[in-house]
Amino acid sequence: MFLGNLLAGPRPRRATEVLADAYAHEARLVRQLQLHAEHFGRYPDKRARLLELATRADGYARRLAAALDRSGAAPPASVPRPHDGRTNWERLRIDLEEVSAAAEAYLGDAYAIEPEHPEIAELLLALHRQKAADRETLAWLLARSDRAALDRPDDESGPSTDGEPPEVPDAAPYTASFYGAAPE
Repeated sequence: MFLGNLLAGPRPRRATEVLADAYAHEARLVRQLQLHAEHFGRYPDKRARLLELATRADGYARRLAAALDRSGAAPPASVPRPHDGRTNWERLRIDLEEVSAAAEAYLGDAYAIEPEHPEIAELLLALHRQKAADRETLAWLLARSDRAALDRPDDESGPSTDGEPPEVPDAAPYTASFYGAAPE
């Protein structure tokens, strides 16, 4: 019996397992994108794009939850913790990797379950195509981010409570000429 199971290879995943995994991934991605967007307070255009991606991921999760409901299963009760990075560049890289991995997983799962569940395969293929657009957006954001810039604390990154912009530290003590002589 054991040898027969071993030689048979991995057991094909059921459609409800595929949908549940996809739902859990999208639900985590929603929270992850929202958390990462919070760190882009100084870059409202990038923050808006991340929140737009989070809204799209929420729509994907809702579609997957509806498909789970139609198949008689419930969405997973718990969702894995979002991944985080130390800098905005790392966060965008993580998001890009997550979206890319999801797109490839959806494509593979769609073809694996297509014979028995063509409607679920169609949903996964549609999500795969939509993830390609999300991947382009994240790649665009990542290409325009500074890899070496460290995050500043949130209390320094936005306007103060009185509406004034944050104070810029005096750069004069750190300025030196090309040859290393300190300015006078």
